[in-house]
Amino acid sequence: MAIDIQGRAIRGLPRRVLRERLGHVLQDEGCSPSFSLSVRLTGDAEISSLHSQWMGVDGPTDVISFPQDDPAGPDEPDPCLGDVVVSVDTARRQAADRGHDLSCEVMLLAVHGTLHLLGYDDLTESAARRMRAAERRFVPEAFAGEKRPA
Repeated sequence: MAIDIQGRAIRGLPRRVLRERLGHVLQDEGCSPSFSLSVRLTGDAEISSLHSQWMGVDGPTDVISFPQDDPAGPDEPDPCLGDVVVSVDTARRQAADRGHDLSCEVMLLAVHGTLHLLGYDDLTESAARRMRAAERRFVPEAFAGEKRPA
């Protein structure tokens, strides 16, 4: 699996570590090793532009996923799962609100975006629970301080 990471560097999150974690997600979710994935770590200005252009929503968001080739579809030459764009600016604010560091939040958002490319969504309560369970499995450190129901 080729995982290309571009954009801002994140202190405490070497690209190698992010690449390995995303590779683990893809492998564990049964994505063919022939697929590639692109991740862009950017800021609020760029993600706001993408958010407006592709989703018709003004303002920044934390992560946007752009699917390309369907992992369940027919074989394509050089298949690409898609692109994940993470706003580091929004991630920084969310990390502060959630009480963990930026590297953890960026990891969580990159995994979240990748899960969207793999067919997960969070539009219904049951789908959101399934997404959250996968996030807990792949980024447990993001939930370390969370109180769980008894």
